[in-house]
Amino acid sequence: MSATPASRARFLADVAAVYRDDTERRFGSGRLIAPNLILTAGHVVDDPEGGSPQRSGWRVALLRDRAADSSWTAPARDAGLVWRGVGELDLALLELEGDVELRPAPQPVLASYDGLSPIADTFAAGFPDGRSTLPETLDDYLAPGVLRGPSQYGPYVWNVPRADKPDDKRGWRGMSGAGVCRVETDGRLYLFGAVEEVPVNFSHQLQVAPLTQAFDDPEFRATLRAALGAEPQLVTFELQPRRRDLGIAQIVRLKTRNFEEEYLASETSPIPFGGRDLELRRLDEWSLV
Repeated sequence: MSATPASRARFLADVAAVYRDDTERRFGSGRLIAPNLILTAGHVVDDPEGGSPQRSGWRVALLRDRAADSSWTAPARDAGLVWRGVGELDLALLELEGDVELRPAPQPVLASYDGLSPIADTFAAGFPDGRSTLPETLDDYLAPGVLRGPSQYGPYVWNVPRADKPDDKRGWRGMSGAGVCRVETDGRLYLFGAVEEVPVNFSHQLQVAPLTQAFDDPEFRATLRAALGAEPQLVTFELQPRRRDLGIAQIVRLKTRNFEEEYLASETSPIPFGGRDLELRRLDEWSLV
C-alpha cells in the first residue's frame, strides 16, 4: 500500500476486531463498509460446535479508537449478526448497536473483478491479535499481496509474498475476515471481499470470499441498502496502468532541461563539450592520415 502515514491511517481507521468477550481467544477481523455495518468472514460468527451462527453478543473494536501508544481511547461496541452468507459464501454482516452512528471514511467502492490478470498492490488489513495493547505500528495491520480471479464464479485467490506472510507476525491470529483492498491513484479505496480462514500451515496463498457473490443475495443488498439509504452499487474494477517511474522520469526531465540550458541555450557563449581530449586528438590524427 503506497501512501503517506496520514492517508494510511485514514484507510486503516475502519478496520475492526470482532470478538465475543475478553476471556475468549476466538476473534476475527472486519471492516466498516456502511454506517454501523461491519463486513467480516462468515466463519468468524459461526458456532464453533457446528450449530447456527451466533447472532448476538458480539463486540467490535475499531482501529480509529486506537492511540499512538497502542492504548484504546474508546470501549468496544456491541454488535449483532444481521446477515450470513449462504452455503460456501464465507461472508457476514454485523450491525453496531447504540445511538452513535459510525460512518466509514473513506466510503469503500465495492468492487468485482472478473478478469484473469492479477491485481498487484492489493492489501489486507486486520488484527494480528485483536484488542492487543502491545506496541505496534501501522505495518502490523497490513499484509501486501496480489489478487487473482482464477475463475468467474469462484473465490478470489490472494498471494502474499513469503517475506510478508501474516504468520511471521505473532501468528496474525484473527486475520480471518480482513477486507482485501486496493487504493487507486484517484484516492478511492476498492474493496473486493474478505479473507477466508487462514490455515495453520499458511503457504502464502489465501482465498478471498468475493463481494460479487454477496450481491447475488437479495438479503445482503437489502441490509446494505438500509444502512446506506440508497441502492448499493457493485463496480467492475478495471486495472489502470500505474506510472511507477514517475519520480525517475521527473529527474531525467530536469537533468535534460539543465543540460540544454547550460550547453545549448546560452545566449552569451555556449559552453563547449569537454572531457574527451584523447579521443578528439586521435580523431584529428586519423583525419590527417
